[in-house]
Amino acid sequence: MAERLDQLMKLYDADPGDPFVTYAIAMEYMKTGEYEAAIHWLDETIKLDAGYSYAYYQKALAIQKHGRLDDAKAAVAAGLVAGARAVSAAHAVKLPDVAPTLASG
Repeated sequence: MAERLDQLMKLYDADPGDPFVTYAIAMEYMKTGEYEAAIHWLDETIKLDAGYSYAYYQKALAIQKHGRLDDAKAAVAAGLVAGARAVSAAHAVKLPDVAPTLASG
């Protein structure tokens, strides 16, 4: 992971406004269970592109790993709103799937 993360950080340094790069960094942290770091980078992704619904989905999953179900549900709700606003509704496809899993804990 370190090598891939190093490559992604170089891409980020070259273009900090690219939400695909910040999302990819977050996913690297998700893979290793570094959920707080992942949440940080997912928040950065959302700041860059509020319609990036997969960022909300992954953020909800990361928050859920910490047992913060209300915060995870809030991330899902925000993602659903953002997905409805997004140019492509396909981005919101997984958000309804995660909501029931959060309700059951």
